[in-house]
Amino acid sequence: LDSYLQKNEQPMDKKNEMCLQAAWGLEYLHAKNVLHRDIAARNCLYGDNKVKISDFGLTREGTVYQMDPHKRVPIRWLAPETLKMAIYTQKTDVFSYGEL
Repeated sequence: LDSYLQKNEQPMDKKNEMCLQAAWGLEYLHAKNVLHRDIAARNCLYGDNKVKISDFGLTREGTVYQMDPHKRVPIRWLAPETLKMAIYTQKTDVFSYGEL
């Protein structure tokens, strides 16, 4: 999604639709008790007028995940409380979604 939008100017209503589709994807993951842990524009794919969440390498089952504070993770999209407490929740994913 990130590179698509950089190369293709879109009207605001189309961008809003893309964001809505990403939100539906995140809602689906959370309904299945899955934490994505790496929601970012680079991990949202766009094609055939659909946004799909991708890159499940950091995904964990459950609603709370205690991260290893010594492990390196992408921090640009992380909620401040996750950086401070090293705990991921669904709220962390929602914060990251808001950064889109």
